[in-house]
Amino acid sequence: MKIKVTDLEPNPYRDIKNYPFDEQRIKDLMDAIDNSFFWPHLIGRRHKGKVQIAFGHHRIEAAKRLKIKEIEMTIMPLTDGQMIQYMAQENIGNNTDAQIVNSTVWAAKKYWDDLIAKYPKYEDILEAEICLQNIFTNAHAYKNVRREGGIGKYTLMKILPSWYTQYKIETALGVLKAIKSKTVSREALKTLKSQATQDIFRKEVAKGKPLDKKTQKSIARTIVKEDLGRRDIPARISEIRQNKKRRIEPKKKPFLDDYLKETIKIMHDVYVRIKRIKGNEGNVQDRFLLDNYLLEGKGLKKLLNDTFPEKEAKNGKSKKLESKNR
Repeated sequence: MKIKVTDLEPNPYRDIKNYPFDEQRIKDLMDAIDNSFFWPHLIGRRHKGKVQIAFGHHRIEAAKRLKIKEIEMTIMPLTDGQMIQYMAQENIGNNTDAQIVNSTVWAAKKYWDDLIAKYPKYEDILEAEICLQNIFTNAHAYKNVRREGGIGKYTLMKILPSWYTQYKIETALGVLKAIKSKTVSREALKTLKSQATQDIFRKEVAKGKPLDKKTQKSIARTIVKEDLGRRDIPARISEIRQNKKRRIEPKKKPFLDDYLKETIKIMHDVYVRIKRIKGNEGNVQDRFLLDNYLLEGKGLKKLLNDTFPEKEAKNGKSKKLESKNR
């Protein structure tokens, strides 16, 4: 079905403010669309005269910038729960930004928590919500979730695609809790693209004296700038807390010593082998190989002379002096 681009709206559960568009991704899609065609297979639902897309937000944005008027879409009567599940399928992969994972987990938790709050008894969901029936197969499990104040990691693992592992969901929930308790700055976390880095950051920031938002953001920028690994982050945060200035070692100039030692050893081995066959050139069956070797040898000598002209000159003088003394 052809739908006007101007009639499209984002998935209501996609947090546009905290999960903005990736400009590079949009540019890549614009090039791909411009050079081929606009990929179909987008799904959406009717909503107040408009169409809410389930996924494909970057594609739609690329189409808008290319001034594409209409696109092909499949319209389905999707529930809010299905809209979240489709969104969870979008852009998942090894390099998926932590903010994408977090916002998807948070959206899923909020939706199902709100839904559960509407139905005090398990019997109520049997008549109203099929999606809840699929998750909670007995009254005891449903009662426990309501008593705990909402769904946890294990229930979310049933709802979200298998790519959302227990660690990813646990980390996202931990970050959400830290933001709500105001121990960790959301803005600082946005700077950190990896969930593992965010996880360590929030745990370290929560230790000791509370850090203000400005300091947290500065620490997050330092982690990115210095490209710190997970093992280095706790020590670096501790240093910043104590106002210790890290001594930055100057970058050492590259030395050829090790390589030259290795090369000299190889050259010596070659020298010994050639010396053994002196006067018996029949041992070299491939003349081309020998010529090539000699050519490379001359090239190496010229390279060394050009690279170290002063040393060559000094060596030349010392050799002359030695010959005079003799």
